[in-house]
Amino acid sequence: MEDCRDETISAFNEYLGKLHASAESDVRITLTTFDSESQDVVVDAVDVANAPKLTRDAFVPRAMTPLFDAVGRAVAHTDAATLRPNEKVSFVVLTDGMENASVEHTRDSVRALLEGRQNDKGWQVIFLGADEASWAQGATMGAQAMTSMRFSKRKMRSTFAAMYRSQEAYAKNRFDEAAFTDEERRDAGED
Repeated sequence: MEDCRDETISAFNEYLGKLHASAESDVRITLTTFDSESQDVVVDAVDVANAPKLTRDAFVPRAMTPLFDAVGRAVAHTDAATLRPNEKVSFVVLTDGMENASVEHTRDSVRALLEGRQNDKGWQVIFLGADEASWAQGATMGAQAMTSMRFSKRKMRSTFAAMYRSQEAYAKNRFDEAAFTDEERRDAGED
């Protein structure tokens, strides 16, 4: 993600601003970054009004992509959180790489985790992959096609805007409206 680092940071910070400005801003956010060197919880269940902006110091793309391990650990971290009454979980995976370094989890174990959280706990799982190969991983990991999208690294703002709109529909129990639209897919660079 080094080649789109600044655009990712800017798009994420705009996304935070939209969450904060929303009339329904009773939202908490957790942000985890990962690579084969570490997995870091940058922001942990912080009210969006108090969430710090993402910086270059906090977002440092490097190394390999232990995608399965990162998802498995983030699911476990979310499971351990104390949710407020009626609080919903929108679990987003954004990657520009294919799995190439996991040692704890497999595609099957992650699929079981994500399908279980969607079916048993009502989580929304969004999977965003930067190219065909990374995007294809989403379906094999249990993400639903309606909330999975391939994006162009040059279209981070459009990608985050689509994610925000999908999460907003999910938060309002408009599950049929949470699917990414054809227009959003085009705007994010999906052909």
